Amino acid sequence: MRVLVLSFRLVMNYKDNIVRLLRDELRFLEGVTFIDVRLLSNPRRVEERVWSKLLMKRMDKLIVELMKEEYEPDAEDLTYMPFAGSYMLAIKLSRTTVPIDALGDGARMAMLLASIASTVEDTALLLEDPETHQHPRGLASLMKFLLSMVRKRRLQLFITTHSIELVNIIRKLCDKEGLRLRLFFMERGGDGVVDVRAMESLDVDILLKLGIDPRFLEVI
Repeated sequence: MRVLVLSFRLVMNYKDNIVRLLRDELRFLEGVTFIDVRLLSNPRRVEERVWSKLLMKRMDKLIVELMKEEYEPDAEDLTYMPFAGSYMLAIKLSRTTVPIDALGDGARMAMLLASIASTVEDTALLLEDPETHQHPRGLASLMKFLLSMVRKRRLQLFITTHSIELVNIIRKLCDKEGLRLRLFFMERGGDGVVDVRAMESLDVDILLKLGIDPRFLEVI
């Protein structure tokens, strides 16, 4: 009888663990966010989703620091300003206040992307071509910020890119921060089937030293 009771308890504990695991997985999936140029071109939509969360946790300070680093050196704060009978998000500079819409494309997209990454946790961000409108130094600062959020917010990043510069920036940052990185080469064949091959960071390094661009392996 003791064996039966013990077995019953083990089964119940196992069931509880499974339920807890499924609950965590569902919470992870519910938070998965896809970010592309179309979303980042709509500041109002991003603003409605993240602004209150940014203020509650004072993550807006981190966004301002990112802006000061490469985009707006005299950035001081984020605020709202009157606009067309309503209010819109703006960034305070030392001598003026600029609506988010009036920022350069690179600065605006970096700010919105960083804002989203700062307000989600225990989930994944799917980023499509984050290098769009970014100059190399700005891109490096943005990636450094996003990878810091990977640790702080317990995130996974899935990034698609056509930029070998972005690949190299991420490789160096992951090596420096001790973050695990997986690289995949993807190509759609003439039959419409996508071929996917895993690549190690060292493989990319060797190819680049040989003067071979990993993006054109099939052409070579």
